[in-house]
Amino acid sequence: MGFREKLKTNKQIQEKSDGSTDFIKQDNSQLTREEINYVLGIIKDTTFQGSEIERLYNIVYKLQTQYLKQGKDV
Repeated sequence: MGFREKLKTNKQIQEKSDGSTDFIKQDNSQLTREEINYVLGIIKDTTFQGSEIERLYNIVYKLQTQYLKQGKDV
């Protein structure tokens, strides 16, 4: 799926009372479990500088927390 098609699928069409239509953007800010797993896999296989470790740790912690929360919601 190309970028433009992805944009089209992220919108819902809402009909107005005058018969015209509007596009409403859906919120896709939450990552899926598959996306989180993919990002964590990339991080696992990457080498980082010492100066990046603290920031990376905080990001990975947030990803893992979101990943585990989604597992409980399923």
